[in-house]
Amino acid sequence: MRGLLLFLLLFGLFPAFSQSALDIRLDGSEKGKSLSTYLTDLEKGHPVKFYFLNDWIDHLTLTENLSGITLREALDELFKGSELNYLEINEHTIALVKDPAHAIQHDAMLVVAQRAHKKIDKVIIGSQSDALGRRQVTIRGTLTENKTKNPLVGAAVIATDIPLGTITDSEGRFELRVPSGAHVITFTYVNFEEKVIDLEIYKDGVVNQQLEEVPTVLEEVVIQDMTGREITTSGIGTTSLSMKAIKRAPAMLGEVDLIKQIQTLPGVTTTGEAASGYNVRGGSVDQNLILYDGLPVFNSSHVFGFFSAFNAEAIRDVTFYRGGIPAEFGGRISSVLDIRSKEGDRERWGVSGGIGIISSNLMVHGPIIKNKTTIAASFRTTYSDWLINTIQSNYVDLRNSSVTFND
Repeated sequence: MRGLLLFLLLFGLFPAFSQSALDIRLDGSEKGKSLSTYLTDLEKGHPVKFYFLNDWIDHLTLTENLSGITLREALDELFKGSELNYLEINEHTIALVKDPAHAIQHDAMLVVAQRAHKKIDKVIIGSQSDALGRRQVTIRGTLTENKTKNPLVGAAVIATDIPLGTITDSEGRFELRVPSGAHVITFTYVNFEEKVIDLEIYKDGVVNQQLEEVPTVLEEVVIQDMTGREITTSGIGTTSLSMKAIKRAPAMLGEVDLIKQIQTLPGVTTTGEAASGYNVRGGSVDQNLILYDGLPVFNSSHVFGFFSAFNAEAIRDVTFYRGGIPAEFGGRISSVLDIRSKEGDRERWGVSGGIGIISSNLMVHGPIIKNKTTIAASFRTTYSDWLINTIQSNYVDLRNSSVTFND
């Protein structure tokens, strides 16, 4: 095999070709032909050369209509689950090789990652003796941010040499089932540095990773005045709200109110100045589902709608669905407000809070058992009775009333 590759490198040179031979698109004329016959026909009509042993591919026939896809995609489909692979010497020289462990492709991907200056870690789970009689193994793990240790939701976890991938769930967890052996695993997330793992796995194992947030440097940034743009990031029927931006928005007496911010979105109207809840595109209040960590909340406010029932210090992220509601949120036809609370830091204790005109709040979080079990507790109380006492009214009972709550 080494002699064949050396021969290809030294003598498999052609005049410049505008595209790779693997990017040639099939036109349907290949249907019914054997792979060796089709590759020979390509050599006659294009300045390309394929090197292979007939014994390896005699049994492969292009039986389906593959018109419109590239030769690369066709070979990937034909070679799936076999020991065959292709090696691209240059744009016009392709060698078909037997690579039982996909070692060539594995090493090539690591070289590409090194040239791109990506972080590459070596991880070994088990030994080759553990792989006896075991063709498939399962990788599990959690993907978190390296500073805050918050889970990264929707991050991509891909075994690039197979290829096979998945995304992390709402807790940052993932699970991937791959053949035992060596693999190149990549972890990617928007605005975070991509991480690559050179993984050797022979039994089920856990791979926990932390990604580092990196700034994306742009050549030019144009800023335009678009009201509310910094508060929300919208998709089709879905809006993700940033709690940091919501805290900067105007609030009554300094009280951050998530529901009031929801009412400023397109298609959402208030049910009244002194009433809690909201209507979405003509629907009624009882057609909206509000979830806090998966639990339904039936009353989203205190004191007749003047105060929010949610402590802003304890909220991690908020997703508002006003169309195209996922099936997991069954039972409502207008909208879903999915609120996720903060989790405790796995390594150290932290405290945050605030003192306002009519209320104060406190958030305490930290590890009970380091890196295993955490606790997060939030407290809020109000001392708003002084507002009632300052109101000039003929109703004597009003000044003797009390309006307080504790969360």
